[in-house]
Amino acid sequence: MNTIYIITLICLAAVIAVLEILHFIERRDLYDRIMSRDLGEYKRERSASEPEPPRESAHRRAINQWRNAGRESERRD
Repeated sequence: MNTIYIITLICLAAVIAVLEILHFIERRDLYDRIMSRDLGEYKRERSASEPEPPRESAHRRAINQWRNAGRESERRD
């Protein structure tokens, strides 16, 4: 009789552990979905094997172009 209780307890503990793992995976997926800019970004992140490099803002891009233009003019002189 005691072995039946022990086996039942072990089975219930295994089921609870599996459910906790599934909930963790679902919570992480939901967080990724909420933090994505749009559905396209979410799908790219889920399908990409390697992460996409961070996007550069227009302001940062303009500053880099300005700096590179100065370096190119120094090379020409």
